[in-house]
Amino acid sequence: MQNNRDIDVIQRIISYCNEISETILRFGADYPIFSGDSVYKNATALKD
Repeated sequence: MQNNRDIDVIQRIISYCNEISETILRFGADYPIFSGDSVYKNATALKD
């Protein structure tokens, strides 16, 4: 069913957003730190 797939996609997006929030808490919300740290940038990239 398309409805179940939509729910799965939304749940995955929410999970990614939560992981990004946790990553920001860990590394800080400072753009220069983000832009200069490839690990930080990769941690916030939406990958599957």
